[in-house]
Amino acid sequence: MQKEKYAKSKDGLSYSGNITLKLLDGDRVLAEQKYHNTGRQKLFNFFAQCLSGDFEGARSARPCRVVLFKLGDGEGNTFDETKKLQYWNDDTKVSTQVFYDSALPVRNGDGKAELVYHFRLPFLSLVNGEEVGKVGLYPNVIGSLADDICAYYYLAQPFPIPDRGGNFTVVIDWVLTIENKGE
Repeated sequence: MQKEKYAKSKDGLSYSGNITLKLLDGDRVLAEQKYHNTGRQKLFNFFAQCLSGDFEGARSARPCRVVLFKLGDGEGNTFDETKKLQYWNDDTKVSTQVFYDSALPVRNGDGKAELVYHFRLPFLSLVNGEEVGKVGLYPNVIGSLADDICAYYYLAQPFPIPDRGGNFTVVIDWVLTIENKGE
């Protein structure tokens, strides 16, 4: 009798996201914060569509927009799947849906590929006087703010949007990393 042998592998594909958020007044940096974001099923579905060769279907699911939100009453700073409709909607939205300025591959090789989405949200795209508490990364076609989140993060230090400020700008660099994780 012949025994079959199977190789066990601890390698796997992983996603990580890192965000740098800067508040600018003209060229002056008012604040800078760095975060690690959480990916959602919508993002992983996009990856699967690309890997299967369904590039036409993946086009509308490609993460490429950000939306800023205030925290909902009693929300806290964690994503609650059962209450997402209550907290991720037009009532808590404090910016327009902003498309990235650029998408640049920054590091490819050694089992890793990184892409940086650069977003610039000018004062005119923000709701004056509100406080930003969370950010969502969305696909090109957004059917539902609650269901179509590709990735998100809650700010450790929420910030107010000024009542006036023609030079106030929010700049976000969102680094998406796909990596072959080994032992």
